[in-house]
Amino acid sequence: MEPTDLTIPFADAVEGAVEEPIVKLEVPAEGDQTKTEEVRANETPCVDVWVTEGQKELREAKEEMPMI
Repeated sequence: MEPTDLTIPFADAVEGAVEEPIVKLEVPAEGDQTKTEEVRANETPCVDVWVTEGQKELREAKEEMPMI
């Protein structure tokens, strides 16, 4: 994983093949707790990870979030 570029709100992206309709997504972060959530991969193939005030949130999406 590359270091976060603080000039844009994007840290990294990971892609992978998914065979099951529901998958367990686990997102670790250095110095932070791991966030785990079940995701319906065929309905929401994209998941955005937001960290606001130290709280991690996984947001399911049908499309990739556009870069600002």
